[in-house]
Formats: sequence, C-alpha cells, structure tokens
Amino acid sequence: MTDSEEWETYDQESLIPYIARYHHALVRVHPFNNGNGRWFRLACDVVIKRLTKVKPIIWVTDTLNTNSDERKQYIAALKRADDFDYQPLIDYLKKLNP
Repeated sequence: MTDSEEWETYDQESLIPYIARYHHALVRVHPFNNGNGRWFRLACDVVIKRLTKVKPIIWVTDTLNTNSDERKQYIAALKRADDFDYQPLIDYLKKLNP
C-alpha cells in the first residue's frame, strides 16, 4: 500500500499528526522572507485534497497575521517541533478542527 492509498483511509483527525509533521518540515526550510506559513498551510491543504476524501484543515483565524496569542501559540508549537516534539502542533491543529 502506498502512502497516498493509506492516507485515503484516514479521517481528518487521524491525519492531523501527519499533517503537523509535513507542515513543520516545510516551514523548517523557510525559503521566503515572509509568508512561509501561509504557503505551507496551503501546501498541506493541497495534499489533503489530492490524497484524501476529507475536508482541508482549518488552520487559523485572521489573528495569526498579528501579534496575537494565537500566533504566539502557533509559533511556540513550531519551535517545539524543531526539537522533535510535535504534540503541541498536533494539539493546536486538533483544537482548531474539533
């Protein structure tokens, strides 16, 4: 079974740990001066749409573009993922996608 065939069997909640790792891997590359997160959230949504039959993840609200508590939580979760602790990012995504 290929990864894409396996992903097709998942629902959104079971995909979140994989999407959290994929998103972090893309963000870690950080090729742009600004907008990395937006591009990589979009990339994750494209993967979900093409490989699964579940709706894309609702990533954030409008407050992510400002110096908000939500942005701080998101950035903190990404920094924890830098140390291979993905649980805060997974928890963050689960909170946004109940």
